[in-house]
Amino acid sequence: MGKVALITGATKSIGRGIAEKYAALGSKLVSTTPPTKRPPRIRRRQWTGPGRSYRLVKADMSSPAAIAQLFAEALAHVGRLDIVVANAGIELIETPVLKSTEHDFDQVSNLNVKGTFFVL
Repeated sequence: MGKVALITGATKSIGRGIAEKYAALGSKLVSTTPPTKRPPRIRRRQWTGPGRSYRLVKADMSSPAAIAQLFAEALAHVGRLDIVVANAGIELIETPVLKSTEHDFDQVSNLNVKGTFFVL
């Protein structure tokens, strides 16, 4: 394939599956992890190999400034981006809707809506 893919939120669940598929197709990958979390242990051997590379970037995907910095870092590392998958998102399923706060709402909408808008 030889493509370069930026996948936000590619360290677990759906995003990880997307990244694994692109890696299997021979893509170079850049993915994100939240800046407040310890980077996850990823089986780099799966995501690297001849013609492939992998870079994990800590980024607050709810911040337009951090998203701009992510793109700058990704382009500096891999030179171009062919594919962008805006996958980062959260849900607060442990908090019942009637007990959710304005802060909860802002946290979810800033990442899921604003973050996705500024990635695309």
